[in-house]
Formats: sequence, structure tokens, C-alpha cells
Amino acid sequence: MLAALREAGFDLSFQELFAHPTVAETAALARPVAHRPEDAAAPSACPHALFDLLSDEDRNLLSADAQDAYPLSTLQAGLLYEVARTGNTALYHDVASYRVRDGLDLAAFRTALGLVAERHTILRTSFHPAGFSTPLQIVHCSVPLSLTVVDLSGTPEPEQDAVLGRFAGEELAREFSMGEPGLVRVVLHRLGDRGYQYSLSYHAAALDGWSASTLHRDLFQTYFSVRGGRGTPLPALVAAYPDFLRLEREAMASESQHAFWTGLLEGAQSTRIPRLTPSGPPGPSGQDGGAEDDGLLVHDTPLPEGLSAAVLRTAARLRLPVKSVLLTAHTAVMGFVAGTDDVLVGYEHSGRPKVAGGEQLAGLFLNTVPFRLRLEDVSWAELVRSVYAAEARMVPHRRYPMGETKRRLGVRGALFESVFNFTHFHLLKDLTRDHGFELVRSRISSRTEFPFRAEFWQDAFSVEVGLALHCHAGAFTAEQAGRIAGYYVNALAALTAHSDERHTARTLLGEDELAPLTEGFAGPREELPPGTLLDVFARQVARRADATAVSHGMQHLDYRELDEESDRVAAFLRHSGVGQGDVVAVPMDRGLPWAVSVLAILKTGAVYLPQEPTDPPERRRWPRRRHPRRPRHRPRPR
Repeated sequence: MLAALREAGFDLSFQELFAHPTVAETAALARPVAHRPEDAAAPSACPHALFDLLSDEDRNLLSADAQDAYPLSTLQAGLLYEVARTGNTALYHDVASYRVRDGLDLAAFRTALGLVAERHTILRTSFHPAGFSTPLQIVHCSVPLSLTVVDLSGTPEPEQDAVLGRFAGEELAREFSMGEPGLVRVVLHRLGDRGYQYSLSYHAAALDGWSASTLHRDLFQTYFSVRGGRGTPLPALVAAYPDFLRLEREAMASESQHAFWTGLLEGAQSTRIPRLTPSGPPGPSGQDGGAEDDGLLVHDTPLPEGLSAAVLRTAARLRLPVKSVLLTAHTAVMGFVAGTDDVLVGYEHSGRPKVAGGEQLAGLFLNTVPFRLRLEDVSWAELVRSVYAAEARMVPHRRYPMGETKRRLGVRGALFESVFNFTHFHLLKDLTRDHGFELVRSRISSRTEFPFRAEFWQDAFSVEVGLALHCHAGAFTAEQAGRIAGYYVNALAALTAHSDERHTARTLLGEDELAPLTEGFAGPREELPPGTLLDVFARQVARRADATAVSHGMQHLDYRELDEESDRVAAFLRHSGVGQGDVVAVPMDRGLPWAVSVLAILKTGAVYLPQEPTDPPERRRWPRRRHPRRPRHRPRPR
């Protein structure tokens, strides 16, 4: 859209488009290209000069078949480092499989794949973490097609299913060789009358999700054209991956962008999910309970009927993106399971160049940035708006690499352990429009360094919202993943059905968890006397005024003294502004002053909040954030 505006003589920065998502708002902001603000500067749409990001020394080391070469992006280099550090070849290896219920013309498919490889340089690229002055990626003039065909046509269906069931695990065990092309592999399983299974296996440093969908679309568009006798080469791309590298370098050179992320992270702590051991009780946060190579646990989370449509309606009513509604649910769930209202999670954002043809590029353009939000005691609708506002603030800084943030802050470990990702690969609808063809999502396996990923998507064809949790099997049990998945469903249900209600008004616990808490741990039922606690106390004062009401050590108060002392403190509280429904924190040791204070608070109609003098400062401050519009008091009885 931004590129189309520029071609028409108008301009708009990405952050302006993000902050004003409706057509009317966009039209009011669009201005002639000559008045483009500095933050909307874009790379040239002209083809880039080959090898221009390399030193002369590195150019001289290239082989004769190098068509182009340029440095790895910060994230690409970081992913390769993580794989080498852990020795886990399945890390950052993605496998996407789709069932195609159609016959396969293998010759046409091979031809189409060759034509797509001519267009998309990543299919002819090799990674070189070492051997040059800086880690490089080299584009080769030509490479053998990375296509594997497994013919199961004459195999019984149960055996076919068994082979397909093992495929993802076996494919993840196949390493990618550094220094050689083949970072993107295509595998076809021929299934006879059942059609065929099409799989794309790729290193995550080579492709992001949108780029993988671009390859799907271009490959099948070309395949159908070749099969129909209309095969022509795809048009050359005018944008190139070095355009993104230049934007990243500009971001890294910006002190204002570094200052933004430094300010956002000041005083922040990673929101960590308590571990649940198989025996039941939560384990200490941060202890994964398993090795790094324990595998990937994928928990698909079907949404109840009507909930996806409710999410879309809520987003439309609030005039905000679907992604913001889903990110709100993710933030609320993370705060709930971690017991915090200061949430810090990761958020996958695209830094793809916003130029003509930029959306056609295949490569890795992602940056997993920190997303921080304080869960104020507001309505769901207000919380969604807060999330959207936080997103808008970070848009101008989205290309500043997370790795650079960590380096400059001196952080060695992860900034966060959970990541939110949302995808909507609507470009796949081109296949339906042109050929009546749909790629039916089968299974996507993706493991990263982050122990917990919430993968939301909107289906390209049905626009239904989906969710899958990708967890490290050594860190989370299937039971815990299922519980957390239920919290997401409950959060989305509350958000869509009660958007004007406080988001804290309803628990995210399911009925199966509530029952033991409300019934299983409850004591015997007792008949209570009529009236309130204050009524019962008043009757005792009238009947036994001189009897001991409360004692502590050698000190004691009778009912009359306790009544009089609490009346004096209650008068003091009312004079200080305490009234019905206010929350009064009492960080006091147990004793006579404490007993007088509690009774005085109840006499004002306020709520007694117990605290310990030794509580950590964060716990002492929590009530003030939880109820920002209600006064807090710490009584000091005489």
C-alpha cells in the first residue's frame, strides 16, 4: 500500500499508516512525495549495485560462480550462532507440509521450481559464518534443484500415513551445510489417488513466514502456468535483500532508536512462566527441567465455534487490527500465569522494505523486539487500545536488532522467554483467484531458542483465527500447555463478550481448576449468625463489655476498649478520606494495634488488605497500581 501511494505521487510513513488504520484517516494524512518526513525515507527502487556492501578483500575471496554477495543480517548471524552454540540441528529449522488433492505433473513441477529459483536468490544462496572478514551470504549463478521426490503411490494408506507422520522429525534431523546452497528444500510425497504431500523445509535464517508463503504462491502459480503450456519466466524483482540490510544499518547507527529500547527496558524483568512438573506442583521459574534438545511440543488450540468470528467483530468495532486483539489476550495470559501486571514478552515484527516490490522478496526480515505493557485495572477495550498504542510507539524502531540491544546493555541471556507471533498470509488467495487452488494447512514445525511461543494466525482462505502453542518439551508438559491454551480461549471469550468490563473481573481459570479451589480445599460448611462481623462484635460489646476481646503477650483489650480504640482510628481514617469500598493496606505485625486497625477499617466500610512489613517493595506497591484511583492508607494507631 505504501509503495502504491508513492507511485501515485503521495507518501505516508509506516508508523503513520499503523497509527491510522482506516481509509478515511489515511486519506487525510497522505501528502505529496516532496514533503516526505525523514522517518519515511526508503531505499531506491532501482536494482542495487552488486557486491557493493563488501570490502575489496572479501570480493577477491569469492568464487567465480558468485552472482552477488552481502553480509548476513544481525538476526541471521544470531540464529546461526545459536545453532552452533547448542549443537541442536533442529533449532531454527522449519518444516511446513501441505496436502494437495490433485495429480502431480513432476516435469512441470521441476521446471517451475527452476524458474522460481531464478527469481528468488535465497534458493541459490549459501551462508558463510566464517572465512571472510564478516559473516557473508553468497548468491550463486546456478545450483542444483533442492527437490526430493518420495513415491508412495503403491503403498497402503496406513503405511503412507506412518511415513508422513515420521517425516517432520526425520527432516529436522537433516542438517543444513554451511558454505553450500540448499537452505530451502522441497520434498514431494506422491500418494497415488490421494494426491501428494508438498513440504517446504528451510533454515529460519533463510526465510520468514511471509517469504515462505511467497515461495508457495510463486511456485504453484508457475507450476500451473507451465502445466497449462503458458510457462514464461517470472518478472525480475526490482527490490533486493541488501535494501533491508541498509535499513538495518541505519537503525543500528541511530542513538535515538537505541535510547528508545533502553528506556522501554529500564527496570523491566522477563515475564517468566512457572514450570509445572509431571507430579503437579509448579516448579521454580526459569528451571526448564530438561535439556535443550528435548524436542518441540506443539499444542494446537481449537477455538470454540463462533469465537473466531467474535474476535473479528470486536476488532472491527474497536477499529483496531485483529493482531492487537490477539496480542492483548497474549499479554493478559502471560500476566495471569506469571502473577505480574508488568509484562515483558517478545513480539515478532517485520522490517521488510516498504518499497515497490518489497513485499515480493523472499528472505528473513523479522526482528523479535521486546514488548512491555502494564496491565492497568481497565476494561478489555481500553486494554486493547493500550496495546495498540504501545505497538505504534515502537514501529519507528522496529528494525533496531534485538541482538544489538542485548550487546549494548551487556545482557548475555534472553530478554524474554515467551514470544507472540501473528501471521496472515493473504497472498495465498492469489492461487484461489487464479486457479481455484487452496493449500490446506497440515502441520508446521518450528523450534526457536524461546521456550514458549504463541503462534496466532488468520487463515488466508477462510480468515478464521487459529492458535498453536510451540513449547520446549523439556520446559513444559503437555498438561501445562493445555492449561495455558485454555487461558487463551477464556481471555478471548471474555474480551469479545465483555469488552467494556474490567479485564480483571473474571478469572481465566477453567471450571476444572476452579472446582478444587472453591470446593476441594473448602472446610466444613457452618451456619453463620445473622448480620455482619460488625453486628456480631456490637452484640458482644453490649453483652460482655468487660470480657477480654483480644490479647497479645502480656497486653490485652476488653470489648469496650477495643470498640473505643477502633472508633477513634475509624474517625481518623474517615477524616483522611477513607470511605466505602476503598482499599486500606496494613503492613503491620500481628498485635493489638493490628487488631484495632482491622476493626477500624471495617467500620469505615473499606476493604482490609493484609501486608507484611517484610514484603518486597514490589508487592507493597502492587495495590497502588491495581487500584490507581482509590486511596491507600497505612494506619498508625496510637
